[in-house]
Amino acid sequence: MKVWYDETDTLIQNHNYKKALYQLENTQPVDKKKIKDVHKKANKFAQKELKHIQAILTKKQWSKAENLLEALLAKVPSSQAILKVQEQLNQQRHHEQLDQTIKVQVARANLLLAKQSNFEFQSRDKGNSFWNYTNNQLKTDIIHTADELLSLSKQSLNIEHLDNAQLALNYAKKLNKNLIIDDLKKTIKAKLLKRSLKIIKQKQSLYMSQLKKAINDENFEQIIHLTSTLSNPKFKGRDLNLLIEKANLIRHKNAQEMNLSADQAYRLGHIKEAIQLWQQAQTLHPQLPGISDKISRAQKVSNKLDNLRQSQGQ
Repeated sequence: MKVWYDETDTLIQNHNYKKALYQLENTQPVDKKKIKDVHKKANKFAQKELKHIQAILTKKQWSKAENLLEALLAKVPSSQAILKVQEQLNQQRHHEQLDQTIKVQVARANLLLAKQSNFEFQSRDKGNSFWNYTNNQLKTDIIHTADELLSLSKQSLNIEHLDNAQLALNYAKKLNKNLIIDDLKKTIKAKLLKRSLKIIKQKQSLYMSQLKKAINDENFEQIIHLTSTLSNPKFKGRDLNLLIEKANLIRHKNAQEMNLSADQAYRLGHIKEAIQLWQQAQTLHPQLPGISDKISRAQKVSNKLDNLRQSQGQ
């Protein structure tokens, strides 16, 4: 028995938990406590390895990830976590393969369209005999590629790769104008619109959160920037309108306070300070009544004072 346990411990040290468990489970008496301990060690080891494999997947190194998964499954029992990563690998690999296939077929479509244009020229230049001789194979290639692109468009739609679905469909139609694609075209268009609206909604939510924070912090530079961004017609909603109204009220209030401070500075003869305050007030609230006239008048006074100082200095 001592020799057997030494062997099991060696397997565990080498992270060969699967074989160690097999031996433990098939040896009498069954050491349930040791089996439980090995399962814990196997799970901990698997988690560490899966984290590494996930990093490999982000780099799209499919073969390396596959080899690491196979090596892991040789050492530990299969689990939901491992199966999930396997599924992720297969899915991501298939998606890239589909994207690459579309790129190849689009390039082929462009080549066929260029050949078609050239053959049309040759037909006009050399006569129908040349055109009839060369056109049959081209037509076959065009129809076959159009069908392939149509199939790829449907596959891309199934995995929500909408841009590729639309790209493949557009080229399929370019190659074969007789293809019936109305339903597929409508489906892709509807999904693209839905995706666009979702992105807009997410952006609006983010910008609104940022604007709320800017209001609380009285960060007027951010308030001005975000209210301008959220004023885009694509952003909508009652809550948004109320938030923009609140931001504009704060801008107006602070602009008025700066305007009064500028008036006071101007009366005390602090012309440049007054100009700076009025300019800040104008930035906050461009429609503030009389602000442009005040800045213009103060700048003229400032220029006269500067000229007077220069003449006195001479």
